[in-house]
Amino acid sequence: MTQTTDYKGYRLTASAEQREGKWYGAYVREKDGDVFRSEMTVIESGSQESAETQLLDVAREHINRLDK
Repeated sequence: MTQTTDYKGYRLTASAEQREGKWYGAYVREKDGDVFRSEMTVIESGSQESAETQLLDVAREHINRLDK
């Protein structure tokens, strides 16, 4: 499962998977043909949906820092 959303002109996609009892995930940020993929990270979460939501929150925070 993945979650996708639009934010400030960016297309954000987050994906997480469980391995050995831990959630691992990354997000992709796309705008005007530019693509950025985050590093794979361990996410403290009880579910895939929650892990992906956390990744999208991180992506939004990153965009907000870029816009400053």
